Amino acid sequence: MQPRRWRAGHKPGKMQSAAKEVKQAVTKYEWYKAHGICPTCGCRDAAPGRVQCPECLEKERLKAVQRRKKESPEQKEYHNRHRQRRTDLLHAFGVCVRCQRRDAAPGRAQCVYCLARSRRYMQSRLREKGVMPRDMLGWPGICSRCGKPTDTQEAHKLCPACREASQRSMEIARNSRTEKNWFARMHSLMAWGKP
Repeated sequence: MQPRRWRAGHKPGKMQSAAKEVKQAVTKYEWYKAHGICPTCGCRDAAPGRVQCPECLEKERLKAVQRRKKESPEQKEYHNRHRQRRTDLLHAFGVCVRCQRRDAAPGRAQCVYCLARSRRYMQSRLREKGVMPRDMLGWPGICSRCGKPTDTQEAHKLCPACREASQRSMEIARNSRTEKNWFARMHSLMAWGKP
């Protein structure tokens, strides 16, 4: 971390002491960080996987929200364009757009770790809302289409509503598969190249 040339309350002749203070602050920060103590308040343990304690993180989050509320529409537009430019650049170089540390997974914008984290987060949110996880669909007694109970003792994979909708769509498919429709489609395909 480079020392700032001017700090609040420092005079031009005090350059050495300002640089010394910055160096001390950096070493103090690193010491707190290494010992799992929040460097902002210096008294509480850091949150798991974070540098700061939960209270200081919440204070900073609220400050950021207030700062974003005060921004003018032009500033918001500038920040959105800057964020989009950075995301496009990361995506073009094949770097994860979330953590910006690892290579992105093939055909994806995020790395494997960030994708797994996003998947776990979304699954936990869906469970909180009461939505059935996709891997549980099709279990005995659970509809494989919507996740509702089948309400029958028989070995059905669909609930009554989904079973009825499936039977209706099968009936429509059977009725549309007549010889006349087949001939018309084949004639259209041979004549114009479109079914």
